[in-house]
Amino acid sequence: MIENAEPKKIIAATTATLRICQRLLASLETALKSGRVTHFHACANNRGAPGDGIVPWDAVMQLLKQYGYAGHITMETFAPGGLDASWVNVHGTPDEVALRGLHFLQRYF
Repeated sequence: MIENAEPKKIIAATTATLRICQRLLASLETALKSGRVTHFHACANNRGAPGDGIVPWDAVMQLLKQYGYAGHITMETFAPGGLDASWVNVHGTPDEVALRGLHFLQRYF
């Protein structure tokens, strides 16, 4: 998907989706090289808080810095009661997830 993106289209990179394709770092680097990543969704591979799960965050953040990413970084997580909620509560309350993810991401800035 990223490798064949049309030149005029922008790209939103999502760690959960990129992780599913088993090529997170290579796919992210391809997208960043294009210069068209304008939005970055940070979340665990299971849509929990950034820092949970198996996403290699040091390498992800290094790529963002290496390619001069200066756009927004938002957390895209599943929260109880939301339209995209998990079937069971695996992440805690929305406030707990937000605070845990925020504290984790602050380590990089």
